[in-house]
Amino acid sequence: MHHGIIVYDSEKYSYHKDFVLIIQSLFHQFGCQTLLKDKKQGNFLKAIRSMEEQDNFFLVTCDLTGFELGTETGSLYYNLLHCKMLHFLFGHHESQRYLKNKLSMSMFFCWLGVPLEEESAILENYPYMEHLHILPNLSWQSFAKTKEPFSKEQRLLKEEIYFFLKESFLL
Repeated sequence: MHHGIIVYDSEKYSYHKDFVLIIQSLFHQFGCQTLLKDKKQGNFLKAIRSMEEQDNFFLVTCDLTGFELGTETGSLYYNLLHCKMLHFLFGHHESQRYLKNKLSMSMFFCWLGVPLEEESAILENYPYMEHLHILPNLSWQSFAKTKEPFSKEQRLLKEEIYFFLKESFLL
């Protein structure tokens, strides 16, 4: 069994609560157990450290939650983790500045809600994003509104999670 932590920030982004329940359910369909950690409750770093000791551990973040954490040398804390990571981003927000730095090869990004005309600019602006998928014209609102298991949005998310698990050798 594979174990993961889904880190989110419901205080800053109210839609995270609905979204993480959807992706937790999708990971479960692939035989993965996930622990939900809301940043506002604290201790998500402690949970990551304890899970990292397990084999086949993975980390999922929403809107770059935790990317503000750095090391004493100024690098991104997540770059030091020995696990595969999947980061979901919704549209544009201030945390994008963290993506200008070198990023771990273990990071996968799924960017949702980007207008088609901005897709090439994103690819140019973030050259260190080795594994980047852009799902244009799907907003967080479309995921929050639809909880139907076979909706277009859920199907696309399931495909992204499958790709992540397969490429990470977790399937």
